[in-house]
Amino acid sequence: IMQKLPNLKEILVDTFAKLIEQFSTFFSNFISAIVILIIGWIVAKVASVVVKNILSKVGIDKIGDKIKEIEAIKKFNLDFKLSNIIGTIIYIFIMLFLSVSAADKLGVPAISNMFLLLVNFIPKVIVASIMTLLGLFLSDLARNFVVGLCKSFNIASGKLIGMGVFFFLLFITVILALGQAGINTALLESSFNIIIAGM
Repeated sequence: IMQKLPNLKEILVDTFAKLIEQFSTFFSNFISAIVILIIGWIVAKVASVVVKNILSKVGIDKIGDKIKEIEAIKKFNLDFKLSNIIGTIIYIFIMLFLSVSAADKLGVPAISNMFLLLVNFIPKVIVASIMTLLGLFLSDLARNFVVGLCKSFNIASGKLIGMGVFFFLLFITVILALGQAGINTALLESSFNIIIAGM
């Protein structure tokens, strides 16, 4: 009967050894994840600064200045530089991408999947933003054209009609951009149809 009893000393030693092994593995993975994030932060910071400087020298900020001159946006007194915005997006994208690797090292698939979803979402947001910018310019061109046309025909409410055309086209652009980003626009589309039908 005594021989069949478990050896308490062996059990404790074996449990302690396993705990040490698990802690050692976790600590090693944790250090690796920290190193990945530090390297990622340096790479993201450098890439962000380089992109900002290149875009600034290319003259992309002039596009931002033209956006601020659009009639419907001018009153908001927005102060931004496209080079800074794009540089920040590059920084966030790199950090998120490397955060996936860091989370994989820690063996936390839930966090890794969350970061991966964000990484996959950013390119869609960029495309949607470009579509919105193009929509802004086209809407403003259409507004100017309508205002000029109304003036040539001596129509008094030319500015009002022009703004109506501007927001009409911009709303369509926003719906398309949100759809491109993978956001459900069914409610917006139905609301838009109701407004048009009401008008």
